[in-house]
Amino acid sequence: MKNRRVFLYAGFAAVVLFSCGKSDTSSISRAVSSAPPAPAETSLSQGMALRVNSSFCVAEKNDAEEITSIRWNDTIVLGERVAVLGDSATYTYAGDKAEYEFTPIIRDGGKTGFIFSSQLAPAGNLAVVIDERAVLYSGARNTDALSTILPLKTVLVTYPETERDGFVQFQAYDAERQRYYRTNFIKTQSLSFSNDDVQSVILLHTAEVLGPNETIRKEALLEAAYNDYPGSAFAAEIRGLLSGKDIQPSSLGSLWVNDHDVNVRDTPDEKGGRIISQLSLDTEVKVSEETTESYTVDGRTGRWYHITAPVDGWVFGAFLGQ
Repeated sequence: MKNRRVFLYAGFAAVVLFSCGKSDTSSISRAVSSAPPAPAETSLSQGMALRVNSSFCVAEKNDAEEITSIRWNDTIVLGERVAVLGDSATYTYAGDKAEYEFTPIIRDGGKTGFIFSSQLAPAGNLAVVIDERAVLYSGARNTDALSTILPLKTVLVTYPETERDGFVQFQAYDAERQRYYRTNFIKTQSLSFSNDDVQSVILLHTAEVLGPNETIRKEALLEAAYNDYPGSAFAAEIRGLLSGKDIQPSSLGSLWVNDHDVNVRDTPDEKGGRIISQLSLDTEVKVSEETTESYTVDGRTGRWYHITAPVDGWVFGAFLGQ
């Protein structure tokens, strides 16, 4: 098959996505930046996986040692850094017998194989979205704003050599929209580059996609996210998931404390949750999430609410009002 050089900074019109050997179709942002600074490398020597459970594949060969197809072998962790061994090429994927573009790589452990080129970004700095209104831009100017919000907790690969005027170029995969972003900019104030924030969210995303038969592994991942990265801005959310309570986004916005010395806990659990702060009467709190069910504590019934201000933690709903 005919090899062709891949430059992952080039914009694409469309791309086929894959995860764990299963294909899906997605679109890529068509917004083109306004003359972004050139990347440090013009060809790819180091790359990073853009998706949770990116596909690590190996070659199937004939007697002449020619590659006949590529088959799924393992998963690559979101954000994992790999070395690129050479040019990408088009091969038949054993999963659906169609042809796709693959890039040859070697992982830290020395194992060589292939990754779908669509799932690979040039290596850069990892960051995570911490702003619920993280607007995307086609260039590094306020006037380049697009009508797209990148979801909270999206992990990105950013390129410091492109940073200017508070903007930075990035590559990311939006799992909610099943869409890649290759050429867009985002404001750095919408991101956290903290290792605790990034690594805890990677573990959180990895746990979220596990099925009901993988409870032990899911709990282990969440425990690691909470215990190994205590400084994470998402620690309260992760601890809430460990409590076993179902949690959903809340549209309440602001609530007010209706009692004195109301406890804020690191998990929505009056017994297992550690008290991390207390709130005074009439304090305004910002609510981001809530439990799907109500609970009774000391004869009072209500949901638990995850607040992000003035502190980050969980407050029992009986002590909050509008």
